[in-house]
Amino acid sequence: MQRRRARNRVAIMDVGEAMFARAPFDSVHISDVAEAADVSIGTVYTHFGNKDGLFLAVADRAMLYAADYVRERGTGKTPAERIENIAEAYLEAMLERSFLVRLLVSDFALPADAAVLARMTEHLSVLYVSLAGLIDEGIAAGFFRPVGSGLLARYLVGSWNGVIAMSMHSAASTVNVDQLAECLQSAGGLILAGLTAPSPAEGAIGRHGTAAG
Repeated sequence: MQRRRARNRVAIMDVGEAMFARAPFDSVHISDVAEAADVSIGTVYTHFGNKDGLFLAVADRAMLYAADYVRERGTGKTPAERIENIAEAYLEAMLERSFLVRLLVSDFALPADAAVLARMTEHLSVLYVSLAGLIDEGIAAGFFRPVGSGLLARYLVGSWNGVIAMSMHSAASTVNVDQLAECLQSAGGLILAGLTAPSPAEGAIGRHGTAAG
């Protein structure tokens, strides 16, 4: 009985995620979810309470998937390398789960339930804090220039979302996944190059116009 309930719950969430990825929240109906998942309408309500509850469960699962994916692959020897790998993993996770793209970078209407927005904010805050920590680590080690790490972390995530949004725009229909990854990597490289602290010799050139001799 418990295994059947667990299977039903997963089936409902899988169908819900697919439907929410394709259509705005208001266009998805519990009756359609139940039919596609091969369960009764009452079963959907038993597991999730209402459509807001289903959306929240789907969003929570997808965001946790992305967080785990980024954490596992966002490794490296230096803060800069880890930030680059996090960016690549973030792109891969988003494109792997199209619902995440709709959730984070589209203008699809979201449920009115404040719990959904609060949970999304909570998940994104974890990413912001992680990136800010890497930036602070790089500053402390002398790799990066002193900057506002929290604001830069938000800028990085915003720029990644902007690159990913290119894949959804009709005018960018010729942009493939490899090109998106290259765009993100190139832009990220420019940002990190600007963030990198100058060497003592470069600093001397910048101050005096010539290298110290």
